[in-house]
Amino acid sequence: MPTLDTIKSIAGILQKAGKIDEYKQILEWWEKILEMQTKIDGLAAENKTLKESLKWNDKLEFRNNTYWNGIEGPYCSACFDDKKKPIRMTTKSRNHFAECPVCKTRVDMGGNDDSYEIAAQKYINGELT
Repeated sequence: MPTLDTIKSIAGILQKAGKIDEYKQILEWWEKILEMQTKIDGLAAENKTLKESLKWNDKLEFRNNTYWNGIEGPYCSACFDDKKKPIRMTTKSRNHFAECPVCKTRVDMGGNDDSYEIAAQKYINGELT
């Protein structure tokens, strides 16, 4: 199968030889090939995103209005549900809230200073996966 550079060279030869109709035909094919390549690139990116979200779907558990991967988390439920992106939320132990750095969603983590320790112990005991 000819490469894009080969097709470009053929177009140049046809133009120099005065074969205008053939030259125009090659240019039309060139445009169609570029459109198809753009579509292929977009589909490949979408495929990668979908595979990544499937990988995370199997790992995440929803609790306390956030997603968790065992003891890792919390991940923003708004970002994951909408864009399938696992965005780690930042936590402030003083005010017991977690906030997403992307969409700014805030979640009350229950006001329990030892919530992470409890989650870790449950994970170790096999209560969380």
